[in-house]
Amino acid sequence: MIAISGLTEPAIARSPGGFLHKEYPPGALLKTAPRFFVLVNDFPIDDALMGRADFAARYRLVMERNHRFNWVPPQSYTLHVYERVDDALPPPS
Repeated sequence: MIAISGLTEPAIARSPGGFLHKEYPPGALLKTAPRFFVLVNDFPIDDALMGRADFAARYRLVMERNHRFNWVPPQSYTLHVYERVDDALPPPS
C-alpha cells in the first residue's frame, strides 16, 4: 500500500519538495502497481495521480473515511482507499 502524502515510501519521502508538495512523477508510482493507494483530495501529488486516466482504469475506490467530521467546527480530511482492479476481480474461470 502506498500513502503518498502521509506515511510513505522512502523514494517519495526523499524526493524534492515539502510536505504535501513532493515532486514525484505519478507515472512512476503507477509502475510500482501497489495493491492499494491511500489518497487525499486537495493534496497536489494525490490529485495528480487521481486525475490520470490510467489510474482510473486500474484502480477503484473501495473506502472513504473523513477523520475530521466531528471536529468543531467540522472539517474535511477524507482518506480515499483505492484498490487495484486486477486484484479485486475474481480469477477467470
